[in-house]
Amino acid sequence: MLLFIGEQAHDPYDSVIPLALVLIPLKSIVGFFGLPKVAVLICLRLLLGTAAVAALARLQNSVTTTLGSDLASWLLFITAVQFHLPFYLSRTLPNTLATIITTAGLADWIEGKRPHRALILLTCAAIIFRCDAIMLAGLVGLHLLASKKVTLLSGIVTGVVTAAACLAITISVDSWFWRRWLWPEGEVLWFNTVLNKSSEWGISPPSWYFTSALPRSLHAAYPLAIVGAIIDRRVRPMFLVALGFVALYSNLGHKEVRFLFPVLPLWNLCASAAMGHLYRNRNASSLKTLFWLAAIASLVAGAGTAGLGLAASSTNYPGGIALQELHQIGAQHAKQALNTGRNLTVHISVLPAMTGVSRFGEAGAPWVYSKDENIIRDTKNGDDGTALIKAGFDYLLNEKPEVEGYRMMKSIDGFAGWKWYGGSPKAAVARMLQRRQLFFPLKIATAPVVYIHRKR
Repeated sequence: MLLFIGEQAHDPYDSVIPLALVLIPLKSIVGFFGLPKVAVLICLRLLLGTAAVAALARLQNSVTTTLGSDLASWLLFITAVQFHLPFYLSRTLPNTLATIITTAGLADWIEGKRPHRALILLTCAAIIFRCDAIMLAGLVGLHLLASKKVTLLSGIVTGVVTAAACLAITISVDSWFWRRWLWPEGEVLWFNTVLNKSSEWGISPPSWYFTSALPRSLHAAYPLAIVGAIIDRRVRPMFLVALGFVALYSNLGHKEVRFLFPVLPLWNLCASAAMGHLYRNRNASSLKTLFWLAAIASLVAGAGTAGLGLAASSTNYPGGIALQELHQIGAQHAKQALNTGRNLTVHISVLPAMTGVSRFGEAGAPWVYSKDENIIRDTKNGDDGTALIKAGFDYLLNEKPEVEGYRMMKSIDGFAGWKWYGGSPKAAVARMLQRRQLFFPLKIATAPVVYIHRKR
């Protein structure tokens, strides 16, 4: 999360899980050129994307050195044709920041020349950005200990000293911004494990990561990774660490694909071992040629699925569009408010907040924004309007087409699935024949999901 000094995001949008702090000195540059806040977001995402690519390149180099250039090339190809990891690696999420650091740490671990630096990087990621990375640090540490790359004493000292230094940094910086003593990832750990409240965000079965998340994020690389671990013993430690991480995480009720980001490169590496083996033996027999062609076809199909996901994701942020539209709809009202010295207050519900609304899209005075869920949490019979009017909100961004006391100004469409051209596969094929040209037979279906309301 990018936080503007003197304009701290925590106060109006405080939550039970404060995010770890990343400060990028971009606001003054953007202000100097008179650019909107969203320019800061674009610059930040470019920086994060560059850092993520650099980390993956570091991993690829370590694979080249240790396992060979053929596996490194397949690792690059397999990662590039997937959706989740490339899509999220420039997102301003603590998962992204942690994954950048853990990927660099995994590169040191695989290379084997700097085992203590691997532990340092993994520990830093856990203490500052994502506490769950401690599982990865522990699993890697066990392998380093078993392979005699580190001693028990040196491993403990490295971990403790690194943790102490990172705690000093994150507590001092984050406490200053939040204006209370705070270790953000400590609160996450307390909330999720000790209090076991992560289930408030939804519960998935223990097998969900293995039966849903990994197949969707890895595609063909999922079964290929298992094959790679079987036929190439060099990647078995990587497979066991990745498998152990997912198995440990499966004990937590609330599950999300992004929680697995730190170990997705390891799954891809194991899949690369399988692809390397299939490529080298593709001409050995007709059966092996068939296996090779099937593996390539599976990866290409995965790339097609990733393309569909990318297209669908372009319609998955109606909240951000609604915020833009709000500023246009209320432009005249905002001018009047500025002239009279009053604020225009906006309440943002959960759905818009999850689909693109951020501080980067805010317009400044006279607009004042709130995501306070307590205002309507205790209302009965869904009568949110009375509570919102009493709270004095001039505008609403929410998922309800009608709210008592407010007039709906505009609806914003979002992703509602895929549909066939003409309504059916038969109609789509008939349309191709009629036009005598091939085209993709599916198109994105959208429906109103976010609404802009103004007080009557």
